[in-house]
Amino acid sequence: MEKYGGEGRPWHASGRWGQRQPSHHAAWNNPKRDASVRGQHFKLDDARIWVRLHFWAAREAGLAAHEPFWELHIELISHFVAVYDRAAVGYVERDAGWSASAANTERYLSQPGSSDGTHAMRDLIGIGRTGW
Repeated sequence: MEKYGGEGRPWHASGRWGQRQPSHHAAWNNPKRDASVRGQHFKLDDARIWVRLHFWAAREAGLAAHEPFWELHIELISHFVAVYDRAAVGYVERDAGWSASAANTERYLSQPGSSDGTHAMRDLIGIGRTGW
């Protein structure tokens, strides 16, 4: 809300102010990440997967219903995803559109990504990774 110019300072008031770096460090080293990338900063594939999941959740919450807000939100996510991989910015609108397709989300839900049954975005995994 702070980035949208809303009332108050919820990010500051939540106690999360100043926690970006520790939170990212915890995410990079999360034991649920594949061992081959654990500890590495997020790359293009990670960024695009996050964007798709984010917009899917936002659509389910009804945020896409107001077109001017939705366009502003896409711009804001473009700004934030650049922190992880500048190339991801060029895919934000496409990945926002991905989330509007029931066929895409069903395909994601039906593709196991590993032996523990997690889901995968096979069309993105590995893009933008050095040595892959």
